[in-house]
Amino acid sequence: MDTVIQKTNDGRKKLIVVAIVLIIAVSLYKLFVPESSRTVDVEGEVLSLSQVIEGNFDDRVTIRANVQPLESLYLDAIEGGRVEDIYVEDGELVEEGQLMLVLSNPAVQISVIRSDADTTQQLNNIRTLELQLEQNRLSHKKNLIDINYQIRRLRKKLERSLPLVKDNVLMKADLEDTQIELDWYVSQREVTLESQQNDIEMQEVQIGQLKKASEQLEKNLAMARKNLENLSVKAPRSGRLTSFELKKGQAVGVGVRIGQIDDPLQFKLVADIGEFYLERVHVNQKVEVTINDKVHQLYVAKIYPQVTNNTFKVDLKFDGESPADFRRGQTVIGNLQLGESTSANLIEYGSFYQETGGNWVFVLSDDGTYATKRKVQLGRHNSKYIEVLNGLELGEFIVSSSYSGYEDKDVLEINSR
Repeated sequence: MDTVIQKTNDGRKKLIVVAIVLIIAVSLYKLFVPESSRTVDVEGEVLSLSQVIEGNFDDRVTIRANVQPLESLYLDAIEGGRVEDIYVEDGELVEEGQLMLVLSNPAVQISVIRSDADTTQQLNNIRTLELQLEQNRLSHKKNLIDINYQIRRLRKKLERSLPLVKDNVLMKADLEDTQIELDWYVSQREVTLESQQNDIEMQEVQIGQLKKASEQLEKNLAMARKNLENLSVKAPRSGRLTSFELKKGQAVGVGVRIGQIDDPLQFKLVADIGEFYLERVHVNQKVEVTINDKVHQLYVAKIYPQVTNNTFKVDLKFDGESPADFRRGQTVIGNLQLGESTSANLIEYGSFYQETGGNWVFVLSDDGTYATKRKVQLGRHNSKYIEVLNGLELGEFIVSSSYSGYEDKDVLEINSR
């Protein structure tokens, strides 16, 4: 007879336990030992490390600035020409009105001569017309004197003839002839007066037109003479002449910049700041610079919004008198205060920040044999430290040197340092 065998679940339980152990082992392996394609061997000597410490974060940024004049006046050629004479040199102090440069331009000289001739001719035309008007006026006046004389004479004659006609001493026909002649002279006077008035009005209109044309010609002449004067370039203000590099015989076009005059006593600083700080830099923020072992206080006077080569410019003005021993273009190092100093967890500023933007770092293991990628949250930074907001604990080490070539890696296997 067959013997009944009792089945048990011991074998199945063992298989389940083994499977769970394998799953956990694989998960732990994937968690702590990533795929080889995302792991790279690195020599310890090429890595720089930074430890998370607690300290005082000084919220400021180191800036490099150039010395510039507080005020500069650019010199542009108002009129073009060829350089004839140069009376000053680059870097020289000039006085307002001082002759610096003489240009020659035949076209401008011819224009002045032509405008002068046209104006003179127009003035002569006006004088001729005025003389003609005066002659006409005198002619009309002479005619009127003669006509009035004849009218008075004939009226007297009529007065004397009238009684003689009544007494039949003088014929009535003679009286009528005198009356006709009187009427003719009266009519002639009216015509002469009307002609005189018409001549005056017409010639006054002509003179007015000629005067307007003459005024325009005089303006043209004044402009031409001004252009001629502009060939003699004079200093528009006192100061130090810079960027003045013209040579005799050189051709200079209209509007070409020939130099500038700087304020020799007052200066400002122009700094280039990384675009990362664009939103944190504000007008009136304080700046400190050390010049010849003396600390000077400045403030942000102007912010230029244009970003060029990852930087933007700011103008810094001295809070008081600027140093007298400055030179244009001199480089000065200073500190721009962005905010108040506070206590925070800090790591040293390193090359890694430029490549990760502070979003992740490689964190060193406790035994120092490898470093794993970890997401972090970093805050403010200055030239020395970066503020740690989240993701790192006090005492931990990170790789602070460049991550170039490691961006797609999860683990750095570190050979002995």
